[in-house]
Amino acid sequence: MPRAANCLSFRFKFLSEEFPEFVGSEYNDAFIAELDHSPSWDASGSQSPTISAPNDFATTRNGK
Repeated sequence: MPRAANCLSFRFKFLSEEFPEFVGSEYNDAFIAELDHSPSWDASGSQSPTISAPNDFATTRNGK
């Protein structure tokens, strides 16, 4: 590889186990991977919390 080249290889498995009393509730685990950015993710929302992570590069093949 040339000296000026930058490269990143990143393989991951996100494994989680929910306590039975939290299944289907607003409490969920999440994994976000960002590089060379100020943190850009947001998990706000009082009714149905969702995560917005525009710079997350740890996604599935279909972008989820």
